[in-house]
Amino acid sequence: MRPFTNFRSRLVPLAINNIDTDQIIPARFLKTTSKEGLDRQLFCDWRYDAQGNPKPDFILNQPRVAGAQVLLAGDNFGCGSSREHAPWALTQFGFRAVISTSFADIFTGNSLKNALLPTLDVYAFYGSSGLAGPQNPLIPTCTPTTPPDTECFQPGSVPPTYNSAFSNLFNSSAPDKGIGVNLSVPIRNRAAQANQVRGELEYRQQQVALQQTENTITLQVRQAQFTLQNNYAALQAALAARDYAQQNLDAEQKKFSYGASTPTLVLQASSNLTQAESNVLNSAANYEKSKVLLDYYTAETLTKLGIDVADAESGKVKHKPTVQGVVPADVQDVLSPPASKEQSSQPQSTAPETAEPHR
Repeated sequence: MRPFTNFRSRLVPLAINNIDTDQIIPARFLKTTSKEGLDRQLFCDWRYDAQGNPKPDFILNQPRVAGAQVLLAGDNFGCGSSREHAPWALTQFGFRAVISTSFADIFTGNSLKNALLPTLDVYAFYGSSGLAGPQNPLIPTCTPTTPPDTECFQPGSVPPTYNSAFSNLFNSSAPDKGIGVNLSVPIRNRAAQANQVRGELEYRQQQVALQQTENTITLQVRQAQFTLQNNYAALQAALAARDYAQQNLDAEQKKFSYGASTPTLVLQASSNLTQAESNVLNSAANYEKSKVLLDYYTAETLTKLGIDVADAESGKVKHKPTVQGVVPADVQDVLSPPASKEQSSQPQSTAPETAEPHR
């Protein structure tokens, strides 16, 4: 940081009152923690048009102010928010001093931290007082024989009526006046150095927290992928077990038709098929849950369901969500759902025919 010394420079007049920090540097440029490049964002909305081209009529875009280090601003400069990027942008542009009739308090503190300008306040006051009323009897009256160091009261110095007291307010009979100067100069900038160290420490802590969050999300995504793969394998195994149970039931029914099996074995094979179908349903449910969980961890739930955040913000749904099973199209489909292929392939609960013995 360059020390503040005597220097000569041209003035850049910007005679606008109440220039706030959002006009000095807009809020969209506050994401950076570095001072580099902030000179291009200084008074960005005033310096550039909507296409990003410099406005030739703005004072900072004119060649005659190139290299100027003093900004002459209007009253109440730097009001608004407490962003420290405002003095950063001014110093990065090349300004070393800002002259104004008054500054915002927070902007003044931030400017002192960045060695932008000392603060010199000149003040003066003038007042007057008027007394009236009866004399206090406890105060002795001055006489020619009263010693000089004795506190006494001169008769007639206090008017007895309030009209005379009102006149004394304007005749300077009891004036109260003064003048003073307050000068604030940054010395060695210890406070700014402490703030910088604290800011760097907080920035590193946020980086560590961000890395921990990224590691947690990565671990959750990997676990969700592993669970999805396991549940898919379990679903395939359940389907294979169901097919085997179906084939076993068909075989037992054929054997029973030829007299090589018993009703107990046929019923047991049918029970095994029912249990296998139940296992298929459980495996399919677990597989769907793992798919939903993976979409949740990869932030794709809203996209896959066709839910638009903009519709939620506006309160008007323009795109119909594609959430299956949430709103049935027909109540009858829920009350009496059609039979699936697996159900149609199940054996009917009819008694097996007795096969005639071969001769």
